[in-house]
Amino acid sequence: MKRLLISAIALFSAFWLQAEGFKPLSTGDYKAQLQELRSRCHLTKDAPEADYFFFGMGRRQKMIYQHGRLTTLDGKTVVADLGKMEKDTIMPDRYEVVITKRSGEKIRIWEDERGVYIDGNRIAGTSQRVRLPLFAGKRYDRVLRVLLHEVLFNIQPDGSPLPNAELYSRPFYRDAAYAMMVLKITGNESVMKPWVVGLSNIYDHARSDDYEESDNIGQALYIISPWKGKTKAFRQKLLNEAERLKKVGPNGKNYISGLVDGMVCPVYSTAWIIKGMEANGIDTKLWALPDTADKYTDLCWMTPERRTVMKEETYKDTYEWQTRRKNIRMYPYLNAARAHYYNDFSLAVMSTADYPLTWEQVWKDDGGHECRTHLWQAAELFLLIHK
Repeated sequence: MKRLLISAIALFSAFWLQAEGFKPLSTGDYKAQLQELRSRCHLTKDAPEADYFFFGMGRRQKMIYQHGRLTTLDGKTVVADLGKMEKDTIMPDRYEVVITKRSGEKIRIWEDERGVYIDGNRIAGTSQRVRLPLFAGKRYDRVLRVLLHEVLFNIQPDGSPLPNAELYSRPFYRDAAYAMMVLKITGNESVMKPWVVGLSNIYDHARSDDYEESDNIGQALYIISPWKGKTKAFRQKLLNEAERLKKVGPNGKNYISGLVDGMVCPVYSTAWIIKGMEANGIDTKLWALPDTADKYTDLCWMTPERRTVMKEETYKDTYEWQTRRKNIRMYPYLNAARAHYYNDFSLAVMSTADYPLTWEQVWKDDGGHECRTHLWQAAELFLLIHK
């Protein structure tokens, strides 16, 4: 009888936990994992602790919790006003906030694979499914969960991936391609599907309508790779553009070259062409990276054989590395990519805040704003830590 009672309790508990959106996490500690990562970095960025948390991963309504209120991201609509509170506890790796009211009542807001909930009631506009792995067995499983959250949060309800959901209005193919790598690892490709299958422009024109970057071709090829049947026409359009731009190196192999972030980057552009073609099952034997180096060669961690191009002169030893130490607010994703390329985590940079983990300085006419989360950086850090 006792065994039956214990079994019944266990079965009920399992059912209740599943129904409430709970998933058992590892015994690892999120703050301890972050501290270990920071201790491995050459640089950290000082940042205040956040008193807010973003809800709405994937194609869900984007919301922000702060000071007892849950509002839409633009602040125009109050989703829930939870009244006067005594304190709140933000747990980024659990995608959860617990509010304690002055009366002692506790209210939970959390997000799981099925939606965003306030004490068990799912919020309208959040029913789109996402996959949220526990990353069991990974050294930094809790940190990976938060980085996945920051990737998924910046993907809009129409599937378009923005570098930052608050400050950007146009997707960048570059950021989207790195995000797609994360989505493939976690089984979330479908989150971007509506946007991807509707693509028709070879270049993202994210900076302006007439600005074309040569790395976009390979990135777009990679982005559409999960839906080969639905993107045949666009894939051929991209391949035709690659054929139009191709050059032939001394080794008789094809490569492309063009502007990337205002610099001529043949290695980076060709690396993406090869990556995109391979993702679509296209033979790349006629293509090879040019025997040179550009400013983004050491972002190409996905082609590790190119590390020999940099020879003994590594990025961290150059004058450029020393001067860019001052600019870690602006381009932290470049630090993460180079840490991946050189297999040296000390080149990465981490925030001193526990949330959000990613950022970028966006320059505007009024002096600039710092993104709270950034798609490319979240993806780069995820891919660096997950490997």
